[in-house]
Amino acid sequence: MKAKNALSGSTLGILHYIKQRKVVIIIGAVLLILGFIGAVTIGTIVINDTVNNNLTQKGFPKTEFLGISAFSYEYASVFTAILGIFILSGGLFGMDSKKKSPADLT
Repeated sequence: MKAKNALSGSTLGILHYIKQRKVVIIIGAVLLILGFIGAVTIGTIVINDTVNNNLTQKGFPKTEFLGISAFSYEYASVFTAILGIFILSGGLFGMDSKKKSPADLT
């Protein structure tokens, strides 16, 4: 007898909960908040480098995290916030919390 793969069962459970409206709204809100906080904190570093003329020859801030410019982290934070807006609005307006029966479709 083969042992069942526990990962497939947990994956099915996660996929079941992701389809629920509340979970989609929570995921969207968390992404929106994380993106906004990241954009503000990294944005202050980018603005500080720009004001103090602490720039590379190409015009990017000299401040780097793990070898990547702070400007790139700013873009990633803004993208995360935009993704959070889309997921949140999809959960609020795009999903129907009540399942429709075949009798309701006619």
